[in-house]
Amino acid sequence: MSFCFVFTEIDWSLTKDFFSIVGTVFGAGGVLVAGYVGINGLATWRRQLRGQDDHRLARQMLIELYKFEKLFDRCRAPAIYPAEVQRDGDPAFTVGDDERFQRLTLGFERRLDALNASYAEISVSLFEAKALWGEHILRFANRLEFLKDEYGEYVRLRLLCSDPGESDEERTDHRVYLDMRRKVFKNRLFPNDEFGAELTDVVRNLESALKLKLIS
Repeated sequence: MSFCFVFTEIDWSLTKDFFSIVGTVFGAGGVLVAGYVGINGLATWRRQLRGQDDHRLARQMLIELYKFEKLFDRCRAPAIYPAEVQRDGDPAFTVGDDERFQRLTLGFERRLDALNASYAEISVSLFEAKALWGEHILRFANRLEFLKDEYGEYVRLRLLCSDPGESDEERTDHRVYLDMRRKVFKNRLFPNDEFGAELTDVVRNLESALKLKLIS
């Protein structure tokens, strides 16, 4: 038996073109896979960074909120305590009407300054919160600011009612306006504290919204 082997001449130019095409296809596939992996990794990295930003900002704002709530509770005391007006450099107040009014004014002004400074810290954080989370987070904060301003207006009216520099008629008018407002001071003898209940509700709502960002 005889075997015949027939060899044909290979066109090496065509073969090189074929392998070149295959290499190009595989190379393009590799680029696509690498691009997909890169884009997916970048998206994951961005989500991780966003989560870190959310956690940091929510924690920061919760601390600021708790400080503000505790300070506001102290400021709602109806009387000015001696420690509030007996700091170094403070005048020694006597028992006269003018001195009593100056003492009240100093004490309440310090309360208002402290409240405004505490809320200013929250306000700075709100700019970043708005950028990250949108407008909805501002609803609770705006209500908190409204209650702070309501407290300030009530305090100023109360001071006008006891200002010895005002006439009796003017003090009477101020008292009428003051009585038209709800009370912002705490009174342990009366369980109905509308202002305090609203303040607590606003704080708890903002707290809940921030805690969602903390655990997300």
